[in-house]
Amino acid sequence: MKKLLFLLLLVLLPCAALADLEVHFLDAGHGVCTILLCDGEVMLVDGGPASSSDLVFARLRSLGVAEVKFAVATNPDADHVGGLPAAFHAAQVQTLLLPVESHGGERYRVRTDKAAEMGAAARAAGEGETLALGGAEVTVLRQEMTLSLLVRYGAHTFLLCGDEGSQAGRVPPADVLRVSYAGAGSLGEVKGAAGSAYAVVSCAELVKSPDRAYMEWLLRRDVLPLCTDYVGDVVFRSDGIALTFATETYYVANRNSKVFHRMTCSSVGKMKESNKRIVYSCEQAELLEYRGCKNCSP
Repeated sequence: MKKLLFLLLLVLLPCAALADLEVHFLDAGHGVCTILLCDGEVMLVDGGPASSSDLVFARLRSLGVAEVKFAVATNPDADHVGGLPAAFHAAQVQTLLLPVESHGGERYRVRTDKAAEMGAAARAAGEGETLALGGAEVTVLRQEMTLSLLVRYGAHTFLLCGDEGSQAGRVPPADVLRVSYAGAGSLGEVKGAAGSAYAVVSCAELVKSPDRAYMEWLLRRDVLPLCTDYVGDVVFRSDGIALTFATETYYVANRNSKVFHRMTCSSVGKMKESNKRIVYSCEQAELLEYRGCKNCSP
């Protein structure tokens, strides 16, 4: 696990206070997984595919989580529920919230059976249901077999969308939007991000690698896309007034030469601090008219 390199972007205050809400967007491969911690209470939203089980287990343990108040499956597909059983081995899960009580998929039944086996209460989440997570308020939005969660904490909102296109036309504005996949199928959903500051994108590289029009649409509206398969895990922190975020990796652009580099490139160490500019995707760099370094090939 790479050490997190914290880059603070402050929304309202010149310096950040101790955060009361943390939202961890994990690099879960071809799937989504988000962990929320607020005032000592924990919510897990999706578990990624089965291949992410070790990641889910290790992250909950590394965060010192002994109890998960809510584990939520926003969609019955394997890329949402595959890694959820790991949470039951890492911590005591109180309640498992599902998009539907039952589903024909064998993997879905296995996951819900695991909840019963480990003593968690499993039920379908209701439209408009409000959940308390410490000082945060979480509202359930649902459309057919998909859930989305709107998280409010002080001045900030996070919208955790369940799947691509599932909330098209009804996405409320939020400071941070979680998008399952990049691609034309998601664009209706993402257009709800026009008032957002950030869009956390899962698996941009695995779906159309990623769709350039999709990324440019976000960037031209001053929405910063943070792609987990490029920058690794993304962690947002809020004290209700200031909003900050950190990523595992990033790119460094040279304002003078107009070249951008991987953070590990030897050229970065030779660069004047005044010339450095941080960017979070190749699309962002290219839109700003930087070209990729020929040595590190970002």
